[in-house]
Amino acid sequence: MDSSRSSRDQNRDYRFLSEIVASEKDLDIRAYTKKIKEELSRLEDDCITDFLTINKEVGTLYNELNNSNRILTKIEGVVDVFQSELSEIANQVSILQERSSSYNTALKNRKELEKIMSGHIETIILSEELIKNLCDGEVDQVYMDNVERLSKILVNSRMSDFAESRSMLEIRPELDKLKLKVCSRARSFLIVKMNNMRKPKTNFQILQESVLLKFKPLLVFLKEHSQETFVELTNYYAEVMQKIYYHLIKTYIKESKKLIEERITKNHLIVNEDIKAAATTQQSLKDLLTNIQTNIKTMAEGGAGATQQTESNKESPYVIDDRLHIIEAVDNQPQVSRISQQRHQRYPPEEIFRSQNRLIIEAVSKEFVFILEFFDLKTAQCSFIFNQIFQKVINYYLDWLQLYIQNSLYDVLSILLMTIVNEENKKLLHKNKILVLDYFFDKVNMLLWPRFSQLFDGLIENARRANLANFKLYNQTTVHSSTIKYAETIRSFSMIQPYLSQDMLSLKVGSFRTVFIEFLSQLGATHFQEPKDRRSFMINNLDFIINTLKQLGTPGEQGTQEIDYYFKDIHRFLANLQQQMMKDYFGALDQLIQKHFYFPSEENQDGEESLSTSKFKDVSQVNPKVIEDIANEFQISYKAKLQQVTQEINHGIQNSKTKTEVFQTFMRGLMLRFTSLTELIKQVNPRLLKEMQPPHLILLDLKSASQNCDF
Repeated sequence: MDSSRSSRDQNRDYRFLSEIVASEKDLDIRAYTKKIKEELSRLEDDCITDFLTINKEVGTLYNELNNSNRILTKIEGVVDVFQSELSEIANQVSILQERSSSYNTALKNRKELEKIMSGHIETIILSEELIKNLCDGEVDQVYMDNVERLSKILVNSRMSDFAESRSMLEIRPELDKLKLKVCSRARSFLIVKMNNMRKPKTNFQILQESVLLKFKPLLVFLKEHSQETFVELTNYYAEVMQKIYYHLIKTYIKESKKLIEERITKNHLIVNEDIKAAATTQQSLKDLLTNIQTNIKTMAEGGAGATQQTESNKESPYVIDDRLHIIEAVDNQPQVSRISQQRHQRYPPEEIFRSQNRLIIEAVSKEFVFILEFFDLKTAQCSFIFNQIFQKVINYYLDWLQLYIQNSLYDVLSILLMTIVNEENKKLLHKNKILVLDYFFDKVNMLLWPRFSQLFDGLIENARRANLANFKLYNQTTVHSSTIKYAETIRSFSMIQPYLSQDMLSLKVGSFRTVFIEFLSQLGATHFQEPKDRRSFMINNLDFIINTLKQLGTPGEQGTQEIDYYFKDIHRFLANLQQQMMKDYFGALDQLIQKHFYFPSEENQDGEESLSTSKFKDVSQVNPKVIEDIANEFQISYKAKLQQVTQEINHGIQNSKTKTEVFQTFMRGLMLRFTSLTELIKQVNPRLLKEMQPPHLILLDLKSASQNCDF
């Protein structure tokens, strides 16, 4: 690498020389060298001259540099001294920090010791004033404060670090004596206050809130320092309250049962063979039948009339309209027996049941809250005290309720309403997070539902085993008294069903429906010889049931389904009645048409005969003479027969709307048959049409009669 650099330098010298040679031709090297030496000598002289010129300034600069060096040396010494002093200061600061930390620790220890000693001193020193007040002072707010102070002293005496110290061992016997004295006074005082609640005509709830709660610190003191006394007082309180509530519920049941209005007794049956007992009120058979006819007419008119009919039947034991309000009034105050007796007011069983249950629930709710607060317990801990108070009370009420339900309650509507009230009360207590009465609600349900099944099965069995010969219908196809009671009962069930959570009612109603319709059918077959009378009887009774259910307004799914069941049955009987009347009045025409025509459908879904175009069967065997006789006889007698049909419908059917429906359906069937007869004449004997009254005029006459029928 060095050799290459040297060759580059030589090349530059050579280039320099080449340039000199190139610029000056015929150059003498020696002369040129001499010239250069001279030039160098001149430059050297110039440099010496310049040096001598600035020599003074260089000397001055040298001196200044020496001075600066000495100053910097001094500064370095000062810095070294300062650094050593700073190091000493840092050591002193570190020592001070260590001393400060030790001083803080010592101060903290002294404060902790002071605190411990102060608590210990407060524990072992009882002022004479405190002892005198706790032993002999009046139990007031000052006494409560001193009791709380003593409680803190007792706690500290057990929990402090000096619990086993000599001073504490000396003072502890005196503390125990004072504790026993306070416990004794608190026990005696609270027992007196609890006994005050047992005095006659005493509002114990006011005493609970204004007296017992005021002296709650005494009970808290006993709970913390004398468990035996605390348990004794809880038992004594439970005994006192158990007697109070037991007397209260026993008295209320005794008085409230006098207010029960037994709307339905064991003699009230849906199907009753005794016509007098079958009447909903004590009225004669004639008055009963008149009332039935009025009800039918009112329902046929609809609108406001239906409401009036409902109002007029409010006295019926099977109508529930005026009793459903109890569902919205579950949490109303209980009925006051004395006031109700003075006003001579009586109530259905479910209202008395609601009042009795409301009394129990209010007592349980208030007592539950009071026990939690007064005894300073948690929810799970108060069950023992609660059971001591209410077990006998609830068992007494359940025993009375069981005897009443089994021996005196025959009203299935009341049982259902009582079931709803029981469920609503259970929901209300669950909402308030009070679960101590679940056993009670379940037990009530176990009493109500079996009794409901027993009574309902009795109604069904009564209808199934009724002696049909003992009923007196007097050849009247009007609504039977049993049907009135049945319809009102089913209507009431349909109104109750939405409030029930079980399907038992709908299953029972379905069984009852089947048995009752069979009862009506057998009753009609027993007392009416004519098939038309039997069908009219069934139509009137089913029509009454349907119209009664329609009074629900918007019956809901259950009511709508129930109506549909009866619609199917009544349409079947309507179709049979129309066919029977067709055979009775136009039998020859009906037989001829049925023989020689295909009818696509005898009935549509509404129970009316189809007016679809009929088709011929084989007409080769048709006797023209027979057709002529039938056509002539029809022209001569159809108006008179229609009047007879009108009279028969008017006599047999009660509901004017149903009368109109039956007549119009009959007329459509008759027009269909006459039209078919005309078609048959055209095929067999066209000449006969010219001799007959024009068919279109007869059809217009039939159509006019159908449209202008007035029942």
